[in-house]
Amino acid sequence: MIGKINIIGDIGSYEDKQGNLVKGVDLMDVIAQVKSQPEALSFEVTIDSLGGFCDVGYDIHDYLKTIKKPVTTIAVNKCASIATVIFLAGSVRTPLCNLMIHNPWIGSVSGDADEMERAAADIRAEEDKLIDFYAKATGLEKIALDALMKKEAYIDPEMAVKLGFATKAPTENLTLNKDYKAVARLNETPMSKETKDLLSKMGETLDAVKSFMAGKKPEEKKTPAKALMVPDKDGKNLNITNADGSEITGVPVAGNMVTIDGALAEGEYVLPSLNVSITVGAGVITAVTDMAQDSAEKKLETANKKIADLEKENSTMKAELNENKKDTATLAEQVAEFETILKAMNGKPAEHQAKNQFRSDDTKKDDRPLKERMAEYKAKQAEKNKK
Repeated sequence: MIGKINIIGDIGSYEDKQGNLVKGVDLMDVIAQVKSQPEALSFEVTIDSLGGFCDVGYDIHDYLKTIKKPVTTIAVNKCASIATVIFLAGSVRTPLCNLMIHNPWIGSVSGDADEMERAAADIRAEEDKLIDFYAKATGLEKIALDALMKKEAYIDPEMAVKLGFATKAPTENLTLNKDYKAVARLNETPMSKETKDLLSKMGETLDAVKSFMAGKKPEEKKTPAKALMVPDKDGKNLNITNADGSEITGVPVAGNMVTIDGALAEGEYVLPSLNVSITVGAGVITAVTDMAQDSAEKKLETANKKIADLEKENSTMKAELNENKKDTATLAEQVAEFETILKAMNGKPAEHQAKNQFRSDDTKKDDRPLKERMAEYKAKQAEKNKK
C-alpha cells in the first residue's frame, strides 16, 4: 500500500498585512498525514508550492528523511524555493514541472543600523546554509549553485536530472510554467520588493561605513560590461554574462553564466578568439584555462618525448656497435686460428704459407682476402682427403 502526502500551497502559516492568518502546510500537517496511514509500506509526496518559511521547509525535509519507509517525491504545477528542499527528501524524485531555486529573502525589518546589520547577517547565513544543502544533496559545485540562485534559475525536468535535483524525468511532454514567483521567508511578515531593495542598499551603506572606520578606501563601482557573444571551435555561439544578469566583455571568469541558443551550457568549450578554454556546469563557468599556457606545456611535453625517443635510438645504436665489435673480435680470432694452422703444416711462417699456398705461381701476387684464400685452401684439402 502506498501512502499519500500532499504539500500544496505555502510552506508554513503567517499573518498577511491585514492581520489575517494565512494557513500553510506545517510540520504537524505532514506528521498527521503520515500517522493517519499506518498500513502504508511507502509514501508518495505530491508537492505544489511556491515555497514559504525556510525553517519549516527544512523541518519537513528532515522528518520525511527519518521515515523508515521509501519516500517518493513528485513536483506538480510549481515547485520553488524551500519547496525544492522538501522535494529533495525523496529517494525517487520526479518533477512534472520546472523547479525554481533562488536566494532566500527576509521579511520587513525595522530598527536602527545594528538591527539592519543583524538582518543582513541572518540572510547571508541562510544563503550559505541553502547552498551547502543543495551542494550536499545534488553534488553540484557551490560556485555554480551560487550563480544559479542569484539569477532565480528555472530548471526543467531533464536538466533537473542532469544536475542531481531529480532522479527521473517525466515520460510525457509537458507545458512548463515559468511565470510563477517563489517565496523564501525568514520571518513571519512578507517583504515587499521596495523593502528588499531598501535593505540591500542599507547593507551596502553599512559595509561602506565599516570600511571607512577600518581605514579602507571604498571600492569604485564598476560600470556593467556589455554582452560577450563568442563562438567556440565548433562554431557554437556562446552568450556569456555576469551571474547577476548584467552583460560582460573581455575574457570570461569563473562564475559567469553561459547559454547557447537560450539553454544553459554544459561541458568543455574552446574559444580560439579569446585564446582560452572554459569548463561549464549547469550554465556556470567553473574553470578557465589559458590556451597559450596550455600550448607551451604541450610543446614542452613534445620536446621531452623527442628527447626520450633520441635517447632510445642512441641506446639502440650503442647496442648495435657493441655487436659489431663482437663480430670483429670473432673474425680476428678466426684469422689467428687459420694462421696457426698454416704454420703448423710445414713449420714455415704464416706469411710464407699464405704466399705459396694461395697463388697459382710465385711470379703472380694473390691479392684476395685471407679469409677467401683460406676457404679455397680448405676446399682443396677436403678434395685431397676424399682421394
